[in-house]
Amino acid sequence: MRVGEVLEKLGRRDEALEALLKIVQKVPDSAAAHAQARALAAKSGQAGRYLEAVTNAADQLRRANDAPRVADLLLRAGEAAEHDLRDVARATALYHRVEQTGQRLADALTGLARVSLKVGDEAEQRRAAAQLRRMAQIAPPGREGGSLLSRGRVPLGDGELPG
Repeated sequence: MRVGEVLEKLGRRDEALEALLKIVQKVPDSAAAHAQARALAAKSGQAGRYLEAVTNAADQLRRANDAPRVADLLLRAGEAAEHDLRDVARATALYHRVEQTGQRLADALTGLARVSLKVGDEAEQRRAAAQLRRMAQIAPPGREGGSLLSRGRVPLGDGELPG
Protein backbone atom coordinates (compact mmCIF):
# COMPACT_ATOMS: atom_id res chain seq x y z
CA MET A 1 0.00 0.00 0.00
CA ARG A 2 2.98 2.28 0.40
CA VAL A 3 3.29 2.45 -3.40
CA GLY A 4 -0.21 3.90 -3.58
CA GLU A 5 0.60 6.45 -0.89
CA VAL A 6 3.84 7.50 -2.60
CA LEU A 7 2.19 7.80 -6.01
CA GLU A 8 -0.63 9.89 -4.56
CA LYS A 9 1.85 12.22 -2.84
CA LEU A 10 3.63 12.62 -6.16
CA GLY A 11 0.36 13.74 -7.72
CA ARG A 12 -0.08 10.54 -9.70
CA ARG A 13 -3.57 9.76 -8.42
CA ASP A 14 -4.65 7.53 -11.30
CA GLU A 15 -1.59 5.32 -10.86
CA ALA A 16 -2.06 5.31 -7.10
CA LEU A 17 -5.68 4.26 -7.44
CA GLU A 18 -4.76 1.56 -9.94
CA ALA A 19 -2.15 0.15 -7.55
CA LEU A 20 -4.58 0.20 -4.61
CA LEU A 21 -7.34 -1.44 -6.65
CA LYS A 22 -4.97 -4.25 -7.60
CA ILE A 23 -4.19 -4.77 -3.92
CA VAL A 24 -7.92 -4.85 -3.11
CA GLN A 25 -8.44 -7.55 -5.71
CA LYS A 26 -5.41 -9.62 -4.72
CA VAL A 27 -5.77 -9.19 -0.94
CA PRO A 28 -9.52 -8.64 -0.45
CA ASP A 29 -9.27 -8.99 3.34
CA SER A 30 -7.04 -5.92 3.70
CA ALA A 31 -9.15 -3.31 5.49
CA ALA A 32 -6.37 -0.73 5.05
CA ALA A 33 -6.28 -1.27 1.28
CA HIS A 34 -10.05 -0.89 1.10
CA ALA A 35 -10.02 2.29 3.16
CA GLN A 36 -7.29 3.90 1.07
CA ALA A 37 -8.69 2.79 -2.27
CA ARG A 38 -12.23 3.89 -1.43
CA ALA A 39 -11.08 7.28 -0.10
CA LEU A 40 -8.83 7.96 -3.10
CA ALA A 41 -11.49 6.79 -5.55
CA ALA A 42 -14.08 9.08 -3.95
CA LYS A 43 -11.64 12.00 -3.85
CA SER A 44 -10.77 11.44 -7.52
CA GLY A 45 -14.39 11.15 -8.63
CA GLN A 46 -13.81 7.48 -9.51
CA ALA A 47 -15.84 5.70 -6.84
CA GLY A 48 -17.25 3.48 -9.55
CA ARG A 49 -13.83 1.95 -10.14
CA TYR A 50 -13.55 0.98 -6.48
CA LEU A 51 -17.06 -0.46 -6.54
CA GLU A 52 -16.24 -2.50 -9.65
CA ALA A 53 -13.00 -3.86 -8.13
CA VAL A 54 -14.73 -4.92 -4.91
CA THR A 55 -17.65 -6.49 -6.74
CA ASN A 56 -15.27 -8.41 -9.02
CA ALA A 57 -13.30 -9.64 -6.00
CA ALA A 58 -16.55 -10.84 -4.39
CA ASP A 59 -17.62 -12.62 -7.57
CA GLN A 60 -14.30 -14.48 -7.71
CA LEU A 61 -14.61 -15.57 -4.08
CA ARG A 62 -18.20 -16.66 -4.57
CA ARG A 63 -16.96 -19.35 -6.89
CA ALA A 64 -14.78 -20.59 -4.05
CA ASN A 65 -17.86 -20.72 -1.78
CA ASP A 66 -16.42 -18.31 0.79
CA ALA A 67 -19.63 -16.70 2.06
CA PRO A 68 -18.20 -14.66 4.99
CA ARG A 69 -15.59 -12.97 2.80
CA VAL A 70 -18.09 -12.46 -0.02
CA ALA A 71 -20.51 -10.83 2.42
CA ASP A 72 -17.80 -8.49 3.70
CA LEU A 73 -16.82 -7.43 0.17
CA LEU A 74 -20.43 -6.94 -0.92
CA LEU A 75 -21.12 -4.83 2.18
CA ARG A 76 -18.14 -2.64 1.31
CA ALA A 77 -19.47 -2.34 -2.24
CA GLY A 78 -22.97 -1.55 -1.00
CA GLU A 79 -21.65 1.20 1.27
CA ALA A 80 -19.61 2.67 -1.58
CA ALA A 81 -22.63 2.59 -3.90
CA GLU A 82 -24.88 4.11 -1.24
CA HIS A 83 -22.60 6.79 0.17
CA ASP A 84 -19.96 7.56 -2.47
CA LEU A 85 -21.99 7.13 -5.66
CA ARG A 86 -25.40 7.81 -4.11
CA ASP A 87 -26.70 4.95 -6.25
CA VAL A 88 -29.50 3.60 -4.07
CA ALA A 89 -30.64 1.00 -6.62
CA ARG A 90 -27.18 -0.51 -6.86
CA ALA A 91 -26.73 -0.38 -3.09
CA THR A 92 -30.06 -2.18 -2.65
CA ALA A 93 -29.01 -4.92 -5.06
CA LEU A 94 -25.68 -5.34 -3.27
CA TYR A 95 -27.29 -5.49 0.19
CA HIS A 96 -29.71 -8.11 -1.15
CA ARG A 97 -26.72 -10.14 -2.35
CA VAL A 98 -25.21 -9.93 1.13
CA GLU A 99 -28.48 -11.15 2.59
CA GLN A 100 -28.45 -14.11 0.20
CA THR A 101 -25.05 -15.24 1.52
CA GLY A 102 -26.58 -15.80 4.96
CA GLN A 103 -23.66 -13.90 6.51
CA ARG A 104 -23.60 -10.43 8.10
CA LEU A 105 -27.40 -10.44 7.97
CA ALA A 106 -27.84 -7.64 10.51
CA ASP A 107 -25.56 -5.37 8.47
CA ALA A 108 -27.30 -6.30 5.22
CA LEU A 109 -30.77 -5.73 6.66
CA THR A 110 -29.73 -2.44 8.25
CA GLY A 111 -28.37 -1.31 4.87
CA LEU A 112 -31.57 -2.39 3.15
CA ALA A 113 -33.71 -0.58 5.71
CA ARG A 114 -31.59 2.55 5.31
CA VAL A 115 -31.73 2.67 1.50
CA SER A 116 -35.41 1.77 1.39
CA LEU A 117 -36.06 4.65 3.80
CA LYS A 118 -34.27 6.98 1.37
CA VAL A 119 -36.47 5.95 -1.56
CA GLY A 120 -39.70 5.54 0.40
CA ASP A 121 -40.04 1.78 -0.11
CA GLU A 122 -42.21 1.11 2.92
CA ALA A 123 -42.68 -2.58 2.17
CA GLU A 124 -38.92 -3.19 2.14
CA GLN A 125 -38.49 -1.07 5.28
CA ARG A 126 -41.06 -3.19 7.11
CA ARG A 127 -39.56 -6.46 5.84
CA ALA A 128 -36.01 -5.51 6.88
CA ALA A 129 -37.14 -4.20 10.27
CA ALA A 130 -39.20 -7.35 10.91
CA GLN A 131 -36.21 -9.55 10.05
CA LEU A 132 -34.01 -7.52 12.39
CA ARG A 133 -36.57 -7.84 15.17
CA ARG A 134 -36.72 -11.62 14.67
CA MET A 135 -32.94 -11.80 14.81
CA ALA A 136 -32.91 -9.73 17.98
CA GLN A 137 -35.44 -12.03 19.62
CA ILE A 138 -33.59 -15.26 18.89
CA ALA A 139 -29.96 -14.09 19.19
CA PRO A 140 -28.34 -13.86 22.59
CA PRO A 141 -26.93 -10.44 23.56
CA GLY A 142 -23.57 -9.81 21.97
CA ARG A 143 -24.35 -11.98 18.95
CA GLU A 144 -25.39 -10.58 15.58
CA GLY A 145 -28.89 -9.23 16.01
CA GLY A 146 -28.95 -9.69 19.79
CA SER A 147 -28.39 -6.07 20.71
CA LEU A 148 -29.63 -4.43 17.51
CA LEU A 149 -32.98 -3.29 18.71
CA SER A 150 -32.49 -1.39 21.89
CA ARG A 151 -35.71 0.35 22.83
CA GLY A 152 -37.53 -1.17 19.83
CA ARG A 153 -35.77 0.88 17.16
CA VAL A 154 -33.49 -0.06 14.25
CA PRO A 155 -30.42 2.22 14.08
CA LEU A 156 -29.76 3.32 10.49
CA GLY A 157 -26.85 5.73 10.76
CA ASP A 158 -28.66 8.88 9.68
CA GLY A 159 -31.65 8.12 11.88
CA GLU A 160 -33.71 5.24 13.14
CA LEU A 161 -36.44 3.13 11.70
CA PRO A 162 -39.28 2.75 14.20
CA GLY A 163 -39.71 -0.80 15.44
